[in-house]
Amino acid sequence: MTQKTHIRASKIHKWLALFIGAQLLLWFASGVIMSVVPIETVRSEHLVAREPEQLNSLVGLVTPENLGREISGNVVSLRYRSVLGRPVAELENGRGETFLYDAKTGIKRSQITSKEAGLITSRAWITGRPNIAAVEKVVTGSTEYRGALPAWRVDTEDDVSVYIPLSTGEIAAVRSTTWRVYDFFWGLHIMDWKNHENFNSWWLVIFALGGLTMALSGLMLLIKRWPFRRSRKGRNLHTTHA
Repeated sequence: MTQKTHIRASKIHKWLALFIGAQLLLWFASGVIMSVVPIETVRSEHLVAREPEQLNSLVGLVTPENLGREISGNVVSLRYRSVLGRPVAELENGRGETFLYDAKTGIKRSQITSKEAGLITSRAWITGRPNIAAVEKVVTGSTEYRGALPAWRVDTEDDVSVYIPLSTGEIAAVRSTTWRVYDFFWGLHIMDWKNHENFNSWWLVIFALGGLTMALSGLMLLIKRWPFRRSRKGRNLHTTHA
């Protein structure tokens, strides 16, 4: 490596370190946090059961042929399950719209109410019962919830929010303080500070390339300054004088 290349690599390494050093620290710090906290804890799987209530038997339920006649568009999926102990049939059409029917009468049921959302949350709690502070309707998406809308947000006194779409009555998302901290660092990690979901942004590509260049320039400096090269030069100089 020539002296000129050595000086150029040193300058590149120094300025890149100043430019992207802070983001590298954020990558390392956020990576540590995301690797230490179990994803099951982030999703509050220890607090809320997310699996829908299953039916023990399909005997006596309305057949598929007698369901979904009011739905516009073809029915693409059908499943039987339970909502608050009552069997329902869930139908989805080709536009992604979901409808619930009473599986015993075949009557299309109304959307989930705020009271039902609170009961669904309480029944899904794994240990004890939550202290529900508020139930509010959500009609627009956010960084915290991007699922089906409209939905009920059931807030507990422990700062846990459970999101339940009005059309399904299923728990679509659970957000806790741990999740919010995790999501904050996730946004820093992927450099999407607003929506926390785009990990293909130009910012991320630019800083990743900058980090790679800094590593390569550092490798060049390491080769140039490696101790054994100095030792070898010293021995050769000593031999020549001798």
